[in-house]
Amino acid sequence: MMKNFLKTIFGVAFFFHVFSQALLAQTTFIKNSPFDSKQYFSSRSVENLPATAPERHNSFVLADTLIPAWIYHSNAPMLSSPNLADLDGDGIKDIIFTTFGQDPNPYSGGFVFAVDKNGADLPGWPVQLNSPVYASAAVGDIDNDNLPDLVVGSWSALYAWDGAGVMHSGFPINVGTSVTPTLFDLDRDHELEIIYPADNQFLYIYNSDGSLYPGWPVSAPDLIGSPAIADIDNDGAYEIVAGTYQGAVGPDPFQVYAWELDGSVMPGFPVSVAGVVKAAPALGDLDGDGLWEITAVAYHVSNQDSLYVWDVQGNLKPGFPVAVAYGRLSSPALGDIDRDGDLEIVLGGWSVSPVTEVLFAFHHDGSSVANWPVLLNHPGNSGNVNSSPIIADIDGDAAAIEILVRTVDHIFALHGDGALVPGYPYFISDQGRSGTFSPSPVVGDADNDGDIELVFAASFDQVAFFDNDAPLHPEYSFWPMYKHDAWNTASFAAVDSLTAIRTDPGFVPGNFTLHPNYPNPFNPATTIAFDLPVRSYVTLSIYNLLGERVFTPLRGIRVAGRYSLRWNAINEAGESLTSGIYFYRLEARAVDGTRRFTMSRRMILLR
Repeated sequence: MMKNFLKTIFGVAFFFHVFSQALLAQTTFIKNSPFDSKQYFSSRSVENLPATAPERHNSFVLADTLIPAWIYHSNAPMLSSPNLADLDGDGIKDIIFTTFGQDPNPYSGGFVFAVDKNGADLPGWPVQLNSPVYASAAVGDIDNDNLPDLVVGSWSALYAWDGAGVMHSGFPINVGTSVTPTLFDLDRDHELEIIYPADNQFLYIYNSDGSLYPGWPVSAPDLIGSPAIADIDNDGAYEIVAGTYQGAVGPDPFQVYAWELDGSVMPGFPVSVAGVVKAAPALGDLDGDGLWEITAVAYHVSNQDSLYVWDVQGNLKPGFPVAVAYGRLSSPALGDIDRDGDLEIVLGGWSVSPVTEVLFAFHHDGSSVANWPVLLNHPGNSGNVNSSPIIADIDGDAAAIEILVRTVDHIFALHGDGALVPGYPYFISDQGRSGTFSPSPVVGDADNDGDIELVFAASFDQVAFFDNDAPLHPEYSFWPMYKHDAWNTASFAAVDSLTAIRTDPGFVPGNFTLHPNYPNPFNPATTIAFDLPVRSYVTLSIYNLLGERVFTPLRGIRVAGRYSLRWNAINEAGESLTSGIYFYRLEARAVDGTRRFTMSRRMILLR
């Protein structure tokens, strides 16, 4: 029993267990309760049974090769996902995470932690708040002062701090949330706006001074979930996509919305779904035709929850929806896991027979990827996967793509063919705690040494950091953290969607080429062009004179053609770079594996 997880509301203490699939179906909410959106904690008590289903199974092998460099102990419940971003402006990424309170009553407060790559608290952190922090943090430069900022919402307010933990003027704003906000430079003024779904059925957009963006907030009939952002209709302006949820999980026709920047709803939206859309949607060009798709998972009363894919006019794509049992709390991740040159959809769920977690993978036509779904067998308790999978090359072999996913007490890693990666699953104890969501893993290069670092977190207390020797291949980091990136865009290649332009759709180059940028020297922006003779995995990176990667304006799959993009001299956090010599590097590999290309050029920024 969870004596430390008693919540007192109006003098009434309560707790609950997840004993049956009926209650598992409502991990997020207690139906018809006045506190539907605020009952988050439970204890797991469904034991795994022998595997008998025909899906692929993985035998349990306790990891003996994964040794963390350090483990941070927060002594608090954690339902959000860690963020990997440079918060203090030293060029090295930090680990940012949020928790509920440390008191015997965890609902009495919350914390925002920021630690460096050695596990030490950054100056000014952690910050203690007077209400729980359920949402994941977003990191970026919201005020164009060339310094990172941290934005997150608690149950009572929206906060924005600089990298030293100093509150921005105009904050906090006394509007609470239970979902993760997003940062994005919507108007391309080098200041990131804050896209913030609140617990009052409104979606707000705030400027860095706390003022409202013109045309916002907008409202919906139900609560609005965590948003995704991209220029999905290729009209040169960004759109915002989010689902709705509240109270009873279904079958009320909940919806997925797509809004223009002026707050108007896009034609064809909202689209109706079978139940709540609690997990964040994912945006990307799934089939490589140059057009975006919208992916979301919704509750279904049968517990065979539904994965939907729409085009930007709100039309369902052929083959969808597909059933994903208990997939409602797993935000989809997108990546080319089978190396066929387009994006697959990966998300988690739960199997009733046998009783264990399950991981699904689908092609853009709704068919299952070969050898999927995969049952994730392990000792002890199980429950529906309530985190987002991570898609990246975690062993540095540049040959197979891996999928990381969190289950009860374990982190699993699977190859794209569904086989278990040696050394996994990694055991990380939740100490009997669970909640609506659990922390997704993180993959990245925190210390700029070119190697892979991993961050795993438990639902209570532990955040573990792994410093591996395997090289990081950014072009294969398809979905490296929850909602894809430090801004929480939930979008595959959102940042370059406005600027990576195929200049002549009818032109097919004969060779790979990286052209000289123009102008050069430049201020404030320059144009970079390159040629692809075949459909290729592409990474375009910007490096400083020390050889440190400062920005990756393009990463993904592109068809043959000549491309041009405009870089406005910012780094990964959206901060303006100082004058100096920089290098841009194109790495391309044909999807069929027959051709590779790498080239670098120099450019000069004069402020």
